[in-house]
Amino acid sequence: MEKKTTRARRNYTPEFKKDAVRLLRSGRSVTDVADSLGVARSLLQRWRKQIGASADEASPCLESLILRSQRRVMSPSV
Repeated sequence: MEKKTTRARRNYTPEFKKDAVRLLRSGRSVTDVADSLGVARSLLQRWRKQIGASADEASPCLESLILRSQRRVMSPSV
């Protein structure tokens, strides 16, 4: 019998989720943001639906999140 491997469930902070939704609202596509942050598109869509208007609040880490996601897109694949 083959053993099933289990993946560890990742937990994301509320700040991370809000910042991800802000990236979507800034005009970036769901696919682009999902690839940049390493999360599933369906997860981003769920966060956007759950968070709603509360993502408009300012967050100090939004800029660093954007910069990190841009670096991932710009860095060459190894």
